Amino acid sequence: LPLPVQPVSDLTKLAQAKIKEVSGFNGDLVAGTGTNEASEFIKGESEFPILIFGPESDDCAHAVNEHLKVETYLQAAKIYTEIIKSYLV
Repeated sequence: LPLPVQPVSDLTKLAQAKIKEVSGFNGDLVAGTGTNEASEFIKGESEFPILIFGPESDDCAHAVNEHLKVETYLQAAKIYTEIIKSYLV
C-alpha cells in the first residue's frame, strides 16, 4: 500500500530539531517515492507518527554504486540516537 502523506507531528518536529542540532541542515520534510515497511504500519488500528529518515540523498540509494561517507554515517547514527533519547523519555 502507498503511504499517505503524514501530517507534521511532534516526532517530525523533534527530528527536524535534532537534524539541525547535529548536522546544521534544516531537515526539510519532503515526499518520497521509495519503498519501505512503513506501509505495513498503516494497516493496524492504532495511529502513530511515521518518519522516514536517511543519511543521504537518493542520488545513489540502492544502486550498484551506492555509497556513503563514514562521517555522514556516524552523523546519522548520532541523529537517530538523539531522536530516540528525546522521544522515548
